[in-house]
Amino acid sequence: MHRFAALAALALAGCSAPSPYFHGARIGVVETGGMRFTVYRRADEVEVHRRGGGIPRERDVLLGAIRAIEIATGCPVRPRSMKGDQGVVTAEIDCPV
Repeated sequence: MHRFAALAALALAGCSAPSPYFHGARIGVVETGGMRFTVYRRADEVEVHRRGGGIPRERDVLLGAIRAIEIATGCPVRPRSMKGDQGVVTAEIDCPV
């Protein structure tokens, strides 16, 4: 039974679903800085999910998320708008819709 629970946890860890506000807003998957991110955009807001295992430093993830947002949207991240952790980051962008 413990083996099944461990396998189920691993399978769920690989899933990346946006928060309800971002459902249907997927832009795509971007790889940068050795990490892979899924970027979701709705108007001038984005939600970024880091995919893959390991726990890199938070600074590395945030820098990677900024780059992934810029690649996926073509827009700069609004200063001081980022919030999140090593798994999920939200931010605002300065970009026409």
